[in-house]
Amino acid sequence: MRLEHLKSRDKKTLIVTGVILVLMIVYGIYIAFSAGSGPVTLSPEFIAARNDAATVSREAVGLANETNSTLKRAILLNPQKEYSEMLRLFEEARKTNNNAYDEVFALSRYLQKIAESLGGILNTKSQRLAYDASITELSLINEFIVYTRYVNEFLDMLSYSTPDEIQTRAGAAEKLLFDVSASAKKINDLNAQFLEKMGKFDESLQ
Repeated sequence: MRLEHLKSRDKKTLIVTGVILVLMIVYGIYIAFSAGSGPVTLSPEFIAARNDAATVSREAVGLANETNSTLKRAILLNPQKEYSEMLRLFEEARKTNNNAYDEVFALSRYLQKIAESLGGILNTKSQRLAYDASITELSLINEFIVYTRYVNEFLDMLSYSTPDEIQTRAGAAEKLLFDVSASAKKINDLNAQFLEKMGKFDESLQ
């Protein structure tokens, strides 16, 4: 994918996450001074956005794990003897990474809808739980931007290299792959936290 397109996507995602962050700050202040304890009534918009966010988040995390696995398989190959297969895996990883980023951009839009709907949750406890889950998902989106950049740096370093160049750059590539794996772990951890917090939110509705 062209660098200009990636920068454009990053900019759009950062704009959306910036809007979400402002909404989160506003609702954080509101929640701090509110004391509602009435029944919880969820708007159709919140329910739809919450369900869509959970689905898309799961798909994005799955694609990130797939990308990470593909890169690990590729780096184990011998570029002198398995060059074509290595390039094929690099291209496969680039596609799954781009698909994951598309899912994360969609996730940012669903999260924005959730943030806009928080004011409709009148029960303070439930509202706080939804707020905490949304903050966690916002962190996941931001980490995914970091992850995607690491993956693209890795691929740009090796995808257009000769077998000899790949061997020369092996040390730098392993360092980047370590960063990719560490970021992927953070994404998985944040997704697990989001699901746990949404589970507590569901319990608060009962």
